[in-house]
Amino acid sequence: MNLDVSNVQYSNYDLSHKINIPTKLTRELSYFSGIHWGDGHLGNPKKYYYSLEYAGHLIDESIFYRIFFVKLFKKLFNKNLRIYEIYRDSGDFLKLSTQSKGIFTFLSTSLNFPVGPKVNHLISSIILEPRFLNDFIRGLADSDFCLTFKERKNTYHSYPVISFNSSSFSLVSQINEKLLELNFKTSTLFNFPKKRYEKTHISNQLEISGEYMLEKWMKTISFNSRKHLTKYLVWKKFGFCPTHTNLPQRELILKGDLDPYSFYKSFPKSL
Repeated sequence: MNLDVSNVQYSNYDLSHKINIPTKLTRELSYFSGIHWGDGHLGNPKKYYYSLEYAGHLIDESIFYRIFFVKLFKKLFNKNLRIYEIYRDSGDFLKLSTQSKGIFTFLSTSLNFPVGPKVNHLISSIILEPRFLNDFIRGLADSDFCLTFKERKNTYHSYPVISFNSSSFSLVSQINEKLLELNFKTSTLFNFPKKRYEKTHISNQLEISGEYMLEKWMKTISFNSRKHLTKYLVWKKFGFCPTHTNLPQRELILKGDLDPYSFYKSFPKSL
């Protein structure tokens, strides 16, 4: 699908450094769009200042953003991202940022990405093109969904739940509608109070639950992020995935160097 790039504006820096602007929607651009809707931000531009920022967990998403996403961004736009490690009481995270008038105006005009907060800003129908819908959802899931395994009937954490929480009612509503079109069974909860970092805000939630739905997800959408993939692979190998594990721990479990049962107070009678 051809994109309207007539409103893209270039700075002299963009032109001298040969910034690339896509003219067609592709699977990679659709996937990138999903990541941006999850963890991306277009800052309010001041004069000659057009910022793009992305954020991820310092440990669980380090490889995904430092390697995978950086390469994708470079391939799409021929632009490097600066990477910072941020340490705060509320949590440590990675911040990736750059400035480009060309990329900024492309995302905001050609793809209708919101400038500033994304609350109640609708995803453009261009991005939700049916041929690339799964790629967009995968990007959004890699950056902003959670895969957890819950206890059931005093068992280990074996019941899978894919969840998405956002302050944007319209974003959760749109994604839920598209997942229903893909024949996923979902449950939703809108406009409820949720406490995070000692503050209460209004949230919206989408969940996909159960083994059948998880396997359907892996066959039709899947994950690229090791944060999610390692949880799925541990669950497939052992029938459960311990809660509150980080990515390095799950990698060790998959290599056989860490016992997943060690995360529980009582070990099974036989291993």
